[in-house]
Amino acid sequence: MTKTKEPARTKLFWLPIYKVVLGIIKDVIVNLWESCVDFVSNRNKALWIVVFPFLIIVYPLLIITCVLFFIGSFLVTVGNYIVGGIVYVIDTIYLRIKSISVICPVCQNKFVVPTFICPTCGAEHKSLRPGRYGLFHRTCSCGTKIPSTCLTGRHKLDYKCPHCGKTYCGNSFTHDISIPVVGGASSGKTCYINMAIRELEKTAPSYGLDFKLETTNSTNNYRQNIDMMNKGILPDKTGEMRLCYYQFYLTERDGKVKNLVSLCDVAGELFTSSKDVSNQVGFKNAKQFLLVLDPLSMKDFKEEIESNRDVSKSSGSIKGMDDVLNALIDTLESYSNKSGKHVFNYDVAVVINKCDIPEVESEVGQKVVLAALNDKRLGLKTELDALNYVCEEFLKKYNESNFLQQLKSKFTTVQFFVCSALGHDVNNTAFDPSNVEDAILWLIDRESAKINLKGKWHKTV
Repeated sequence: MTKTKEPARTKLFWLPIYKVVLGIIKDVIVNLWESCVDFVSNRNKALWIVVFPFLIIVYPLLIITCVLFFIGSFLVTVGNYIVGGIVYVIDTIYLRIKSISVICPVCQNKFVVPTFICPTCGAEHKSLRPGRYGLFHRTCSCGTKIPSTCLTGRHKLDYKCPHCGKTYCGNSFTHDISIPVVGGASSGKTCYINMAIRELEKTAPSYGLDFKLETTNSTNNYRQNIDMMNKGILPDKTGEMRLCYYQFYLTERDGKVKNLVSLCDVAGELFTSSKDVSNQVGFKNAKQFLLVLDPLSMKDFKEEIESNRDVSKSSGSIKGMDDVLNALIDTLESYSNKSGKHVFNYDVAVVINKCDIPEVESEVGQKVVLAALNDKRLGLKTELDALNYVCEEFLKKYNESNFLQQLKSKFTTVQFFVCSALGHDVNNTAFDPSNVEDAILWLIDRESAKINLKGKWHKTV
């Protein structure tokens, strides 16, 4: 329970009890004696015959009364502290069980209890928790009664990030799911993120989920990018050398604790240096990652295609998969102070993008995945197993075994996916993505205890 000075009124029984008792002794017993002495000295000393018996009777009664008051106040105060401690612990446990947290998209820091703002005077309560200012509610210095626990509506107050002071309206009762999207320049990260959000917005109801775009983040250019892509125009290339947050809520229908999903985009040029990546605080707070792989960054594969036709319209990342992965691993090891042998207990979704390219589709497309799944000799049980098998074979075929080995040796859970963020080359017609939302749904499914999409991954046709 905090002792931080807050703009609130301290409750009576959270004051030090000895100060109260000493005050009574001074104001009653001492003052009474002085009054009696003054009364007698100014009149007749013979009055002591009357006053002295009075004092003999009154003083013991006063002392007994003070002792009883002290004991009663002590018991009430101790009880108040015990109840306060229980309420504080319950509030803390509830926050932990529900995994309540918020990540500020401005400074990238993560926090559980923000700085709450009084709705009347705007005073900032930096530690609005059960304690000496109140157990379930506290009274602000302006007289406004505000809730002090998550169970009594504290999360409905506007709040500020305790690190940078950014103000947010609304709901701090969220479970943050932060997913940095990693990939080299021109790998298609920005197109992928925007199209994935668009498809999630469309398909969420079919999974029994509620979707809502978070609009308080001024860096979220989602609507503008989608308008461009619906006209067949590519969005501007990400130039930010710090994480740009695309945020939305995706929660089980009518769920009380909202999943606030943050897809974190950053310029692919960042991965030219591990030092540049290490400046991203958001990587430290994430336990899930999404790697977007451009098959045209695979040298042998690209050369094979170029021997038959021109692929310049499909662009292509010039940054190798190994370099991007190594920059990410170096950053995570730096943040965690772990050695090179450490295995991270993170979920990593690896998305092979640009499956609209015929040569890519013929290697890892849906028909190939289903054929592998139905091949009894392979013993694959789910579509996820088939995706992993097909994609891993594709990487091995074109000499990317080192990347695959490094990936699987550093992360406990790795799942491959295949998608097309655009659906076709740039030709001034609306882009038509396919399977872009699957990887994100898989990550959210693993992170959220309430969301259950296990049936989605057991399709056989």
